[in-house]
Amino acid sequence: MRLILARHGEAEGQAEGRYLGAGDRPLSAKGRAQAEALGGRLASMAPAACWCSPLLRARETASLALGGQPSPRLDSRLREVDFGHWEGLTFDEIAARDPGGVRRWAEDALAFVFPGGEANRAFWDRVAGVYREICGRTEGPLVVVCHGGVIRLMICMALGLDFHYYLSFAVDPGRVALLDVDGTGRGVLRGLNL
Repeated sequence: MRLILARHGEAEGQAEGRYLGAGDRPLSAKGRAQAEALGGRLASMAPAACWCSPLLRARETASLALGGQPSPRLDSRLREVDFGHWEGLTFDEIAARDPGGVRRWAEDALAFVFPGGEANRAFWDRVAGVYREICGRTEGPLVVVCHGGVIRLMICMALGLDFHYYLSFAVDPGRVALLDVDGTGRGVLRGLNL
């Protein structure tokens, strides 16, 4: 099955490099333009079904890009990781306020729990559950409108890579990653940032 992973357009605050996880920010003006442009790319791919994160920036992107066709199925497992107390900060701000946390994150990312937020292991498990369900679908192509972290994890899962490779993929706002996957979730990365 062709799996189209679409990252939402730029959200308010994202241009400054702020960590936007569970925060429910709307699209910026640039993000709305990215979502509309995404619509042209998605139309040529003719998705038969759409799954979408319930966070506002993803729902707005799906609405602008798809115009309701196909109608998005909202699934909370597709939301971005909860950065907790790091939410809304830049990396430099995080490093200045919590150097020990940054060090622990670098030493063992999978075991790391964002202060006041989500454990990376829980994030991986949550995304793995929805990924397996999506890969078991028979309709296709299928578009998933979600977040950079979710897309990175799904790419790792398709390619058989563990969590530590998760930050190896740049996933730009308003862009698409293409995977061809089988019913087990194994796949081939056909394109990134299209």
